[in-house]
Amino acid sequence: MLRKLRERFILSAMAAFGIVMLMLVAGINALNYKVTVDRQDDMLAGIMEYEQIRESRPPGDKPPMISDMPWADGPEADFTTRFFIVHCNGEGQLMDIFHEHISSVDQEEIRKNWVMDRIFEPAMEAKVRERKLRGWRRAVECAHGWAEEEE
Repeated sequence: MLRKLRERFILSAMAAFGIVMLMLVAGINALNYKVTVDRQDDMLAGIMEYEQIRESRPPGDKPPMISDMPWADGPEADFTTRFFIVHCNGEGQLMDIFHEHISSVDQEEIRKNWVMDRIFEPAMEAKVRERKLRGWRRAVECAHGWAEEEE
């Protein structure tokens, strides 16, 4: 009787410990996933912002260092962040390739290996799209004022 009780206690303690450890690992992974996704979203937004700055730069002007950009994670960003940008026209043909922040790829290699996967066409009617786009622009304008108050 005492032996059976001891075995049940050990099994229940092991099960409780296993459940706690599983919950702990799941929580850590969920938090890590959220932090990683948030960092990637910030980086993509920063690259898009950088793309707008790049287009307004005079030709031949040296691009800023990645570590000088607001979304960079410090001075190591120059060595850990590598990207190139490809601009396409409406038919999916390459128009411009920007590869100043990656040295392992050149324009010819990009052109040779580039394959159009798909072209996205709007599925909704033009009137509906314009109405929703106006609402989205209005929301963005409101968010700009809200974000400035936070800083």
